[in-house]
Amino acid sequence: MPAPAVSLQPTEAVYFYRSGCRKCSRAEKNLRHLEKKYPEFTVRRLDIGDAQACRFYQYLAEKYGVPDTAVLQTPALFIAEEYLTEKKLYYLPVETAVQRYRFLTVDDGYADFLRQHQRRFAAPLINRFRRVGLGMVVGAGWIDGINPCAFTTIVFFVTSLVAVKKKRRAVAAVGVAFIGAIFITYMSIGIGGLTVLRQAVELPAVQQGIQWFYRVLAVVLWGLAVISLRDIVVFVRSGKDAVVLRLADETTAKIRRMVRTQLRLPHYVAGAAAAGVFVSLTELACTGQVYLPTIVFILREPSLRAQAGWYLFIYNTAFILPLVGVFIAALVGTRVFELGNLSRKMFIVGKTLLAVIFCALAFLLWQR
Repeated sequence: MPAPAVSLQPTEAVYFYRSGCRKCSRAEKNLRHLEKKYPEFTVRRLDIGDAQACRFYQYLAEKYGVPDTAVLQTPALFIAEEYLTEKKLYYLPVETAVQRYRFLTVDDGYADFLRQHQRRFAAPLINRFRRVGLGMVVGAGWIDGINPCAFTTIVFFVTSLVAVKKKRRAVAAVGVAFIGAIFITYMSIGIGGLTVLRQAVELPAVQQGIQWFYRVLAVVLWGLAVISLRDIVVFVRSGKDAVVLRLADETTAKIRRMVRTQLRLPHYVAGAAAAGVFVSLTELACTGQVYLPTIVFILREPSLRAQAGWYLFIYNTAFILPLVGVFIAALVGTRVFELGNLSRKMFIVGKTLLAVIFCALAFLLWQR
């Protein structure tokens, strides 16, 4: 990616904002008023949704000694020898800075410096979002994979496959077809959802209320976390029938009939692939409780958004890992009743981890 060609004029400040950010809108009003009051003061506005703007922000953050925890926060204003973040971007502090520096000439060599040190400043960005973004995406995918909605179906498919008693090579082919179909289906759903949401958030009408959408989604996720914890208590006391976040009995019955039917067909490998597609679409109402917020999280973070397809691939790879693990266990000779016990034991673990990932996603979406 070419380095950002950013050249500043004398007395020009740099203002970073995020589309749909309510605090940014408030800061923007103050800046416009000050530009009118002080004609010699101008502002270069950069949306950190742009990859080049992100890299430029990282450069300025290092130049000005911005703490790592505050890097890429918006709104932020860099002017002459100091920077102002959201807590200081009120009218009087900004005006004080303008009065102090409005006749100074700022360093206009940013672009040349960036061209010489592109890799140096690209690396901190990559490392920063690998620590937070990548970990969140992998964790969300893996936890969604052991979501009791999905895990119970995984165990049922594997035990049904063992019951058919085909040769090991045939069993392996069926498992690969089933797992591959699930991966491709979820990946396709993710790409479709990503495309629709990406186009939607670019609409001016949507951008006005996008921050409220993030907040509402965060509240919903906190609600799902509470319900997940409640389900654990109910499961221990009354059994699975009283659990709220689960597939309906009719849906579970349809999935099981579909799996049994497809595994007994002459072309059982193709049948397993068809079963994988059917199971993926049928379970989406349950597994989508994690998948959709994760897609929104990827879209919200500029440096993740630039590689959204790659992060979807990582998510779905993590999602199928539990299925691969159970399938390998069955292939090496784990008995059916042991797999059934594993499904029951994983219910509490799965619900607890779901509550954790719901809270984590809610917290990240609520920020800024």
